[in-house]
Amino acid sequence: MIATYCFAERPHELFTEGVVRAWLVAIRDFPQFKSWDECVAAAQGIPDDLASDVCCIGENDYPYRYLVVYAWSLSYQAFARDISEREKVVYASALKRMPSDEALALVRSGLTGGDAQAAINEAYASFQCADEGRV
Repeated sequence: MIATYCFAERPHELFTEGVVRAWLVAIRDFPQFKSWDECVAAAQGIPDDLASDVCCIGENDYPYRYLVVYAWSLSYQAFARDISEREKVVYASALKRMPSDEALALVRSGLTGGDAQAAINEAYASFQCADEGRV
């Protein structure tokens, strides 16, 4: 089996996937969003969900988990805070009833280009700066 993501060589792609998955959960949670603490707690299982699609995690998986939980939590809260109510309604009406794989593909295609990709790149750069200060 070939891994979809390489933590060692392409962590930015893994960060983006965390963002995509968070957006879908936020869309489906609309209009009742999780608090920050609930969000961080919910994000703890995401690294396990993705692990079979990721290579080069290493024996100490804390950096991998930190990246995914950070991306997921930050983007979930950004969706809840920064997206207009009108846009939230549009997203929710289109994606709430859609099968998860199909909805993820649609969100992924919407977030991996243009302004959305630029925002993800900026968030990833902030993560890298925060991570450097943490280590």
